[in-house]
Amino acid sequence: MSKQRTQKSGPHDATRILVDYFCFTVSVSEFFDHDITDEKAVYTADRIERKFMLRGLEFQERKGMYGYAYARWYDGIVYAWGGNNTIYIQMSGTGCRTWETTHPGLAWERWIMQLQSTYATLHISRIDIACDTFGMLKLRTVQAFTRKRNYISRWKTYLIQEGSSEMAVIWGSSKSDFRLRIYDKTLEREVKGSVDADKVPKNWVRCEFQLRNDAAASFVRSWQASRSIGDTFMGIMRNQLLYVTQYDGIHRDRATTAPWWERLLGDAGQIHMAYDAGKDYNFDSLSRYIFHQAGSSIKAYLTIMDGDLEPLLQGVRMSSLNDRQTELVRSAQEKRRERQERQIEYAQM
Repeated sequence: MSKQRTQKSGPHDATRILVDYFCFTVSVSEFFDHDITDEKAVYTADRIERKFMLRGLEFQERKGMYGYAYARWYDGIVYAWGGNNTIYIQMSGTGCRTWETTHPGLAWERWIMQLQSTYATLHISRIDIACDTFGMLKLRTVQAFTRKRNYISRWKTYLIQEGSSEMAVIWGSSKSDFRLRIYDKTLEREVKGSVDADKVPKNWVRCEFQLRNDAAASFVRSWQASRSIGDTFMGIMRNQLLYVTQYDGIHRDRATTAPWWERLLGDAGQIHMAYDAGKDYNFDSLSRYIFHQAGSSIKAYLTIMDGDLEPLLQGVRMSSLNDRQTELVRSAQEKRRERQERQIEYAQM
């Protein structure tokens, strides 16, 4: 696992990629189904620690959380159970470092694959992937390009934080399953007053993906397909956000990426988030929601409005799409464009 912390991205060695938050659940019934007969009398906490490779750590009891009756904690790792139909594991950034230290020979991707192969009910509710840069990015430059709208972004919203205690640019809504935070990590450490403050690296800027639910699953799928967390991070970043010096507002492929951003991305190819549209979310599931869940509400609204569609359409036009919907629209538009190109080629034959 520790190798993920020093993985290089692009032609530079001034970056490292690491897992910095990891949460997942498995169903209680499936968890206990994997017990053999002589294990069934073992205390639940011991079984959790054994099955999720947490044995040997000095866990302490703490109050239940998120609706779970019981929880135990050790150095950034929390697990919880009882009063719920799932078992919950949470690792903060500190917890991820604890995990890496205690499992030096087990890479993150291999452990996640083990969990996937063992538990069909595995649900990764959150995974944060951080890219630490040292001297490669300047937060002031990132903020200036953002203010001037010198970017191409699939995120619709951003927030610039600027002050004596925090410097950051945050992309994506607080309600979104996929956000990016670019921030001054040196400043954060200094403000917290670390005991090793004199050892905090200078010019430390972190770019961090915060991924939840479908977005988390999508990143993991792309990661497993590429077999490189660094290539996956940079490829998705290239797809999601480009800081540019020239852009006509239409042709993304003709835009000129800012040199400092291009150095970060290196030679990574563009990677679309690998949403499992066929399984998780597609046009059929969208249609089912509209006609089966929202259909009666739409019918009531139209009846009240005497069938006048214009107010309804106006309200819909003002609505923003979430990440899954945006990806579904993008995929549909891409397929439509490919069909049109094939029709043109056929007509010219």
